[in-house]
Amino acid sequence: MARGMVAARQIVGKKFGRLTVLEILDERHPRNHIMALCRCDCGSDAKVIWTQLRSSNTRSCGCLQLDAMKNRRNPCSRRTHPAEFRVWSAMRTRCTNPRQKHYQRYGGRGIAVCERWNSFENFLADMGPKPSAEHSIDRIDNDGNYCPENCRWATGSEQARNKRGNTVLTHDGKTLCAVEWAEITGISAWNIRNRIHLGWTAERALTTPLHPLKSRKRKTHKQQN
Repeated sequence: MARGMVAARQIVGKKFGRLTVLEILDERHPRNHIMALCRCDCGSDAKVIWTQLRSSNTRSCGCLQLDAMKNRRNPCSRRTHPAEFRVWSAMRTRCTNPRQKHYQRYGGRGIAVCERWNSFENFLADMGPKPSAEHSIDRIDNDGNYCPENCRWATGSEQARNKRGNTVLTHDGKTLCAVEWAEITGISAWNIRNRIHLGWTAERALTTPLHPLKSRKRKTHKQQN
């Protein structure tokens, strides 16, 4: 038996890249190279020159190249989606790293990231690109985890409506949070919440103009002039 054939048969059962060598074939390449029959991780069989396996020039049945072409057509990486990657990375950090300054508001109170979103590719596939620079990730249920069914892209004002501990008031047949009442009444959400904290009723907090005494003094001053 030729020395080359003896050396070739020593690689039977070994794995090179995605290829596992099943046997050394009696047939030869047109240029007289020794051929190996291999099974690829994707399930396909391929005949490969055995020295190409040993030198790592051939590492699959061809599926590696196909995967690379697919990834170029459908890019999903830190470089192609930097804004979404920063959101994904920050989300995972505040849920898992006790040294992160906001950890106590997230991981410290049991908020976790679902297993599927340990992959940035899955996160981007579920959430899609950010609609704008003003949007960030928002949990619909503020006590729920980060997962596809509980997350959305939302602006700052939309998130304020969903903020944990936001004041909800009922007035004139409507039940809205302080931020929404602020948009309707022109009274800031901070003032509305502060009035409720001081014991005001919802009706008084939402209908009393700001600084009524100052407004009355201005009117009196104008009349005198």
